[in-house]
Amino acid sequence: MSLTPVRDQSGSGRLRSSRLQVPDGTLIVLDETKLASGQLNQRGVRNVQVLEQLCNEQVLGYDFVYYSMDQPVDLPVLIVSQGAKSIVRSDFCLHVRPSVSVDTSTPHDPALLDKLRLALALLRDQSSPEFHIPPEINAEVERHFVERRKEEVSNGAGGKDNAVDDLHRLLTVCRIQSRGSYNSNVTEVEWRRAVEMEWKGLLDNGVEADGPSAVNLA
Repeated sequence: MSLTPVRDQSGSGRLRSSRLQVPDGTLIVLDETKLASGQLNQRGVRNVQVLEQLCNEQVLGYDFVYYSMDQPVDLPVLIVSQGAKSIVRSDFCLHVRPSVSVDTSTPHDPALLDKLRLALALLRDQSSPEFHIPPEINAEVERHFVERRKEEVSNGAGGKDNAVDDLHRLLTVCRIQSRGSYNSNVTEVEWRRAVEMEWKGLLDNGVEADGPSAVNLA
C-alpha cells in the first residue's frame, strides 16, 4: 500500500488515491502499538519517509512516476507508540504515565468532548489575530537563538539548521499558549515555560521514557 497518490500506468493515466488524501484539518492517527517485528521493504521505507515529510513539512508528495510534486496540506498528526521513540520523527513528544487504572469501557462525557474539540479548533483557527512578541521578550528570543547557534558550532553541527527548527517550535508553543490564555502578546511566563519544555525534552523525540507509552505530536 502506498501512502502517496500514484499515477496509474495501466492505461488510464489517472492518479490512484491514497489514504492520506483527506480534507485539511483531518487528524491523522498513527498507532505504532500494533507494529510487529520484521523488515521494511522498499515500499515500507518510502511510506515512513512520506509520514515524516507530512509531520515535519506538512506536504504530501504526488508520484507521477517520472517526477513527483509536493502539495501543501494541513493535517495534524498524532502518533501513539510504546517506549521512548517513534519510528517517525516528530516535533513534540509527551510521555504518558498513568498513575491510576482507567475503565476504558465507560463512555466519556459528550459535553466535555465537545468543549475539548472547540478548544482545539480555536487554537488551530488561522483567522485568529496574530500574536505579537514584545521588545523585551524578543531580546530573550534572540539571546536564546544565539546561544543555540553557538552550541551547534561547538558541537560540529554548524551546517545544520537545528537552532532554526528549535526556535520555530518554541514560538509555535508560545503562540498556542497565548491563544489559550486569550493573550495577543507573548508573556515572559509563556516564553520561559516553552524553554522549560524544550529543556525537559518535550519538544523533540529523543527522550528516554520511564513510562510504557509515549504520544508524539506533529
